[in-house]
Amino acid sequence: MRNPCIWCCLVLLTLVVCDSCLHEERKHLMDICDAFLWPAGNPPDWSSRDCCRWERVTCSSITGRVTALDLDAAYPSWYGLLNCSMFLPFRELQNLSLGNAGIAGCMPGAGFEVWSNLRQLEILDLSENELNDSSIMPLVGLASLRSLFLGGNAIKNDFIVQRLSKMKLDILDLSWNGIFGNISRGMASHLKFL
Repeated sequence: MRNPCIWCCLVLLTLVVCDSCLHEERKHLMDICDAFLWPAGNPPDWSSRDCCRWERVTCSSITGRVTALDLDAAYPSWYGLLNCSMFLPFRELQNLSLGNAGIAGCMPGAGFEVWSNLRQLEILDLSENELNDSSIMPLVGLASLRSLFLGGNAIKNDFIVQRLSKMKLDILDLSWNGIFGNISRGMASHLKFL
């Protein structure tokens, strides 16, 4: 560039933009905070302006967008029904942890199938919930997933296991479920951990 002043301004602008979360995502994080019941009644401290510095939130250092949310042990306030559409604004979300959250299913019209729009979601932890065979079936459509943790739920049907094992997962955790039947080695040969 010919003018060093313009170059310096561009660098400073980039640093300012990339050092904090997007206003739109901050607003949606606050909605999530209000939509969950937190352990011991203590929601996370999400009072600072920069949501990238909030506990349970991780952002990209390049784009400032939310890349990971840790909502373990936070219960959906809709009687155990999760509104999956509330996570759709986080277009760069890669890791979502909703373990031990008392999730029994999803709200009508806002089930797991809407997460197919989260094209970067690679790690999903739904362990230690109350999900059953029919409630997890839409997870089969999440093509970007590489790790899926479903241990400690109410999954019983080996047909569901067969469908899940056909996904391009590296890790599939189904421990502590009531699954009966056998899983053939060939069916799960691409998994690094089952």
